[in-house]
Amino acid sequence: MGLTSEDMECCICLQPYSRMEKIPRMLHCKHTFCGPCLQTMSSLQSGLLTVRCPLCRWITCTGPILTLRGSLWVNTEIWDQILDRQQEEEEEEEEEEEEEEEKE
Repeated sequence: MGLTSEDMECCICLQPYSRMEKIPRMLHCKHTFCGPCLQTMSSLQSGLLTVRCPLCRWITCTGPILTLRGSLWVNTEIWDQILDRQQEEEEEEEEEEEEEEEKE
């Protein structure tokens, strides 16, 4: 099953995932959000860092030593698509620029 454009953006901040700042990370319930949104949603409770999934309410806990970045997996299906989509967009932009130059 292919990914839709909605799958390629965080449903909290509506920003596209990236390989630098908006890395797609999976909670234990398998729902994916960008790292900054997960950090914002996280809280420290009884010595554990917890995140309640806004979609299904499942609570993901990590030990106090681990950060969310170190304990949550990157959604590799989205990760692999990020570069492909960026390359496609760049190629489309180059083609449009070439077409504009040819018209002039």
